[in-house]
This record gives sequence, C-alpha cells and structure tokens, in this order.
Amino acid sequence: MSLEAKSFKRLKLAVHLARNGHAGQFRKGRLKEIFYCHPRRVCKAYLEYEFNSLDGAIACLFHDLVEDTEMCLADIGREFGPTVESLVGYLTKPPSLSSLEYADLMNGWSLEAKKIKLCDIEDNIISSRQISPDRRVRMLEKWLAFLSNLNATAVGSCEKTSEFLDKKCKVYALCHDELSACGQTRNLSVSLPNNHPSP
Repeated sequence: MSLEAKSFKRLKLAVHLARNGHAGQFRKGRLKEIFYCHPRRVCKAYLEYEFNSLDGAIACLFHDLVEDTEMCLADIGREFGPTVESLVGYLTKPPSLSSLEYADLMNGWSLEAKKIKLCDIEDNIISSRQISPDRRVRMLEKWLAFLSNLNATAVGSCEKTSEFLDKKCKVYALCHDELSACGQTRNLSVSLPNNHPSP
C-alpha cells in the first residue's frame, strides 16, 4: 500500500471515529447543529490555511473527543500514534482547571497545537452567533484570553510561523468585531507580534 493510500485510510478511519464518537451530540444554540460538523470544519480550515500535517488534521477531528465522549487519550495514542495523542492532549482542558488557568498553559503548547486552536476558536466565534447575547459575550471574552496566550514566540525558531501569525491576526480581528457588534466597546487587547499590528 502506498504512503498516500495509507494516509487516506488513516484519515478515513479518523473521520469515522470522530463522527461516531460525537453521535447524538448537538451544538448549543438555536439551530441545534450536529456536533460533528464543528470538528469537520476545524479540520477543513486547518488544511485550507496550509496547516497541512496529517497528524494535525486528525487531531482537529479529535480535539473535543476526550472532553465530550468516553474516548481517552490512551485510546487515541494506540490507534493513531503519539503525535496525535500529544496534540489532542494539549487541546483537552483538564476538568480541574478554569478556562483562565487553561489559557495560561497555551503559551507552552507546540506550534501545531496552537494552529489547531486558532481554527477551533475561529469556528466557535462564527457558530456562536446562534447563542444568547449575554452568553456569547462571555464566550468571546474567553476566546480573547485564549488568543493572548497563543504566541509563536514559545516555539523553536526553526519552525515556520508566518501563516500562524497571519491567522492569529485574522481571528483576533474577527473576535474583536463580533464583540463590538454585541455592544462591547471597551478597550480589548490581545498580545500580537510586533510585525503584525493589532487590527
């Protein structure tokens, strides 16, 4: 079996596992969207933005599995290897931590995990238009806190960061605009690199 065929088979297995794992789950909001649509969109955004690692794409599909299903990290590692297990581990909030405590850990993540989290936040911002305004403002503020800890500076200098920095600026601008549309006009800032000025 060729490497390409093996990769396709592995990705197809991941899609099947993610879809089955989230079976019967729906996203919050008026539309009651099937939950699996969210990790599928995160994976698509990751692949479209040149974040094209196969392990990264699989981790996108699995990023909510451990938090929201009976699946555990060890199961993922046995089936898909240590890299996918590690990425999903970063993306899984320990139940003992608050959102702000979890955000504090993000600066130490691998760059690949940060790329996935950017795609996740972007999709969450867009799909959160279906939830109540008060709850949505709280979620948007939480995502801004997450963005402030998704810095490229914590990773090795040998890794390519330009597309990550561009994506971060775009997601920040989206979050800021959505907060403004919700009537939140107070000064909100997030840590952005010097060569990528705040929108």
